[in-house]
Amino acid sequence: MMGDLKIFEIPLENMTLIKFNDQNVKHMKVLEEFRDPLAMTMCYDVRSDLRRSYVNDQKNIFLVKNNDDDYFGYMRISEDMDGERILCYIVQEKFRGKGLGKVMLQNVSDYLLDSNLASSLKLYINKSNYISANMAMQCGFEKGHYVGGDMIDYYRSK
Repeated sequence: MMGDLKIFEIPLENMTLIKFNDQNVKHMKVLEEFRDPLAMTMCYDVRSDLRRSYVNDQKNIFLVKNNDDDYFGYMRISEDMDGERILCYIVQEKFRGKGLGKVMLQNVSDYLLDSNLASSLKLYINKSNYISANMAMQCGFEKGHYVGGDMIDYYRSK
């Protein structure tokens, strides 16, 4: 397990990732806004995802805000048994269709690879989620294989 990334804030172009803090009332309130069963990837139940990640001591959970201080996204960066980083993300419904998800995925992917925090990245996307699949491919991910159920994995490496 990779454990904690030891990063508390990642400033990127037009947005900032802030490490989730379960003691921060504002962070907990923001999470209440992430209730979308049709989320972009497998982390459709954010609160369950948080509990599972904290239990496994994978505290690499970030809230994403734009330059106007609007929290619009959630991202978890975990690691599989082969050492590949897995990205799990959600963009709040009211912020979709504005290109924020693509910018977030592109910037975070570039940051992790360029900073040598990952040598490869993986996404799991539902086969019917064409928007997320197209976005992943536009961000340099390649379509992989069915991994069970309706999920397809996507890869990106240096």
